[in-house]
This record gives sequence, C-alpha cells and structure tokens, in this order.
Amino acid sequence: MRLFTFFKEGYFAEWGTDNGQSETAYVQFLLHANGSALSTTRSPEDSYSYVQGTADEYKVNTARVYLFDTATKLFVKSVQLTGLTRSGTDASGNILYETERVTVPQGTYDIFVLDTEGAACCKFDVDEAYGGGKSAPMDAEAKLLMQCIPGLKEAYGGAEAADIQGNVALTITNGTFNRVFGGNNLSGTIRGSITVNIEETGCKPIVIGELYGGGNEAGYSVRGYKQVTEGEGVSAVTKWVPRTADDALEPGMTAAFADPQVNVKSFTSIGQVFGGGYGENAVMVGNPTVNINEVVGQQANTAAAEIADGEKVRDEYPVPSHAKGKIGAINNVFGGGNAAKVIGNTIVNVGTLEKITYVSVEDDPDTTDVDESVTEHTVIGADIRGNVYGGGNNAEVTGNTNVNIGRKVE
Repeated sequence: MRLFTFFKEGYFAEWGTDNGQSETAYVQFLLHANGSALSTTRSPEDSYSYVQGTADEYKVNTARVYLFDTATKLFVKSVQLTGLTRSGTDASGNILYETERVTVPQGTYDIFVLDTEGAACCKFDVDEAYGGGKSAPMDAEAKLLMQCIPGLKEAYGGAEAADIQGNVALTITNGTFNRVFGGNNLSGTIRGSITVNIEETGCKPIVIGELYGGGNEAGYSVRGYKQVTEGEGVSAVTKWVPRTADDALEPGMTAAFADPQVNVKSFTSIGQVFGGGYGENAVMVGNPTVNINEVVGQQANTAAAEIADGEKVRDEYPVPSHAKGKIGAINNVFGGGNAAKVIGNTIVNVGTLEKITYVSVEDDPDTTDVDESVTEHTVIGADIRGNVYGGGNNAEVTGNTNVNIGRKVE
C-alpha cells in the first residue's frame, strides 16, 4: 500500500508499507540524471568552462533521511539509508536507486535528504526544531540531536509552548543557526534539567548567531513552578511561573533539578554565548554554568569553515571570522541572560579542562581497538575575540558571578 509520493528538486521518494504493517516503510530515490545539469560538471581550473562528468561523480553511495512532522514542523527521526543500489532508469532518463527498508513512526512528514558528502538533495525549508512539542504536554525527557543538516533559523531543546516532565538535552553537531536555546520558546514548563552540548562532529561546520542555556520568552526554574493569577474577573489569566529561592520546592519534588549547563566543545563560529535566556520573561532560577573547553572541530579544515571578517548569520547575527584548521571563535560570553534575569549564581569556565569527551559520537563497531564514544580529546583552549562577562548583557544576576579562566595545574 503506497502512503504518498514525494518530489523535491531532483529527488523522488516513494514510501510504502511492508506486508501491511504501518510502522515499516521503504523509500526509493530517483536521481534526475537527464539534462546538462548532471551530464557535465564545472572544471575547477576554469569556472566558466564545462567538462564531461563521469558516472561515479553522480553515484549515490549513502544517504540519510530526516523526518519532520508536517503539521507541527517538529523533528521526528533521522534514518541512515543503506543498501543503495542502482536498479535502472525510467522513461525520462532518471536513475533509480533502491534502498533497504527502514522503520519510521506512522505519520505525515516533510522530508529532507542528505547524500554522502552532506550536500542537500532537496530544499530544507524548516524554520524551527524542538525537542518538545507545540502545546501538548510531554511526560518524558526531551532530547534533540541535530545531526547532518544545513541548519535552521532556531533550535530549541524544549518546547514551543508546552510542559515537559523530564530533562532536556540539546546537542548540536553541525549547521548554521540564527539562535539556539536550551529552554522553551514562548511558554510552558520544564520539570527537569537543561543541558546544551555544542560538538562539531557532523558533516557541516557549526555557526551560531546566539547561543542560550535558557529560553526565548519562557522562564525556567530548578525549583519547579507555581500557578499565579493575573488580572480580575473575566480578564483573569492563570499561568505557571518559575519558583524562586524564596519558594519551597514544587510539591512532589524531593530535590532541586540539576543546574543548567552549556558545554561548548567544538564549532566554527559563535557570535554570543549566554548561560541564561533571551527576553525579559525568560527568567532563569538556578545557577547556570557555561563551559568553554575547545578542541578542533571535524570540519575545521574544510573550505566551508573559512569565515571572513564582518560576516553575519542570515544578514542579522554577527559572527567572528574563522581560519582553516583553527579552533572555533566566539565574540562574547555572558554567564547570565541577554535581557532575561538570572535569580541565582552564574559560572563561566574557559579552558579549565584538560580533556573532553563527546556525547554525540557512538562507538564504531568496525573498530575493536577503541571505543569512540568514550574517547578523550585534549583541550586546546578557547578563542574569544571580545569579552567574558560573569553577568548578563542587559539583565540582572541576583547572586554571585564567577569567571574561571585557565586550568589549574596540580
């Protein structure tokens, strides 16, 4: 039974069920090989001349498909496609590649596909991605692992305007982003810890305009939340707000959640880093920690990692320049928020660790002499072009601000 057919800029995906089981689907790809666009290739010696290409230049060896819920635009799942074999051509000259079956959740999706080199096989038109939901509560941890994608306008470890009953973990491994948030976007609660990891282990350089441990306009508290009513009569509105240090823990909690962590390990260029949130409503109750201990990113030696002075992410967010082969560069670091208050202490650690490990790397079963998931990488240091502030940008920090630079040698 065919579910749907999908066309996007030279790629065709046909989904179907396996023996009537809705949870198992297969996908086929057709690479449009007819016409001058693929029958010739641009010569590296002369960008204005063309030379005949070879079949191997257009061969699809591996691909990964990314599924985004069509209605909510939430990232659902990415699947590595294996067993790509050329099965022939159609009447129009399109080359047909078949893949092995993959299992996907039942639903309707916007699809994005990457080829072997990480090049986009179709237009990637997703503005935001969330670890949580849009408005429906979520009784589980929210984990968002942004793997091989060209980037998004914004990524959130939390939800758009929903409650999450668990921890939030956001890991960025590649791509260009306007802004990245560990917390929620507009509203909602997170009853758990927030952890953000920046690890350039993917197929493209990491470039971020602004990186936040907290939310955009949604507050967060390690002590839970309480309901308050604003207004009177028919205009009264009841909502959840973060509990402060003066409040008891939310009923049902036996201890405060772990404090928010922003761990910056490898990347190409980041404009601003904040331990707290963005807007005035994104108050953070807790003691956020920003850890910047850099190693060279996986894409550091590629041409895409070269960034000139004065560049901006989508002409809006300035980012520092970056040279090939170097560790990532940051303009400014703030322990607190942008315009969001932090009720608590802030900690900024720069180059304080000797080694780091990646959470985004899995063990390669083909190598028996090393477990890549626990491999340690020696920290080189940090490249911060502007300033490091223990406090916020235009926001208060009520407690102590702590900045630690350099590793203590025993």
